[in-house]
Amino acid sequence: MDFNVAFLLYESLLFFTAAIAIFRWKLQSESDKWITILLSLTVLQEGVAGLLRTFSISNLYTYHFYTPIEVFFIINYFARATRINHASRFGLFFGSIAVILSILNTVFIQKLSQFNSYYLLLEGIIIICFSLFSFYKLLIREDITPKNMAVFWITCCFLFYWCLTFVSLGMYAPVIAAKGVLSIIINSSLYYSNMLFYIAIAIVFLRYKKLVPSGE
Repeated sequence: MDFNVAFLLYESLLFFTAAIAIFRWKLQSESDKWITILLSLTVLQEGVAGLLRTFSISNLYTYHFYTPIEVFFIINYFARATRINHASRFGLFFGSIAVILSILNTVFIQKLSQFNSYYLLLEGIIIICFSLFSFYKLLIREDITPKNMAVFWITCCFLFYWCLTFVSLGMYAPVIAAKGVLSIIINSSLYYSNMLFYIAIAIVFLRYKKLVPSGE
């Protein structure tokens, strides 16, 4: 697929998903508002990254800034959605540690001109662990039906996406540098994984009135 067409489709889907989430803002719990804000930031990030690539300018450094923000927001989402004790302090503390680790990775290991694949692998581990913990918290509750909970479906989206892309992101930098057939396969798999993820998130917010908000 032509890059400009792929970029337009992807950015349009992101904008659509963020718009639906914003439209549901008044109905959302504090937990879900973290996801809505993150979606809005993602629209901005992917728009800037796509435009830079369109003009043949490296966009790798943008991910060094965006990724730790993404992890910070996701940690704060899960802290509240899973009703961890002192969720605000937990989210702020561990989210800040995640940001510091990203800075250390950028300063000492993978510079701004490099793809921050090591940090993305760490992000994947964090999100997969939180997703599994979220499922555990849902399963031990006897007063709910998981499929009626927004947190259940959002957790499914995160777990599916990161299990699907974990290996690809780990191999991304060396494979893309080689510019072989495998690089085309990995780029395509990541692109369609992202598309599926945001379609699923859009569906969650479209059905939001029928779901119990995260953290309740």
